[in-house]
Amino acid sequence: MRMPVRFFCAFFLGVVCASCGGYTVTSMQPSVLGNGDKTLKIQAVDNPTMHAWLPHTLRSTLRDEINARSLAKWQDSGATDLEIRLIVHSFQIRGDARSAQDATLLYTATMQLAAVIYDGPTNTVKWQSGRLSYSETYEAANAQEAARELSRELVRRLTDRMRQKF
Repeated sequence: MRMPVRFFCAFFLGVVCASCGGYTVTSMQPSVLGNGDKTLKIQAVDNPTMHAWLPHTLRSTLRDEINARSLAKWQDSGATDLEIRLIVHSFQIRGDARSAQDATLLYTATMQLAAVIYDGPTNTVKWQSGRLSYSETYEAANAQEAARELSRELVRRLTDRMRQKF
């Protein structure tokens, strides 16, 4: 007797949710990049930090995320439909806990990042993300590994924002 009641409740909940107009999963929203057939490259990564490896980390993370979501066709150089500029407003990483051998065990990484998408042929601004911030503590082998994890999360949030209409 309990099984039909559970089924009916789940079915009713599904019908109610499906009838709510305007609500969809973010991954089903159209992207500011279009339907996935436009070409995209990174115009620049503005990096005010002393970490020379940070732009490469952000570039490769963004490329991987764009390709995984099929948001655009990635190009490394040449003329493209769209160009993206990543702006690192701040980046900070510090070691929080040390072992008896004075090796860092925990890193706290914090970053503020923004992106601007330009129309390739005209170089006019097509979209701006606004500032995204994220901070997390990581159990990592080194500071660069912690920064890579932080970059992944911020780039995920950035690509999610590319699909939001509000």
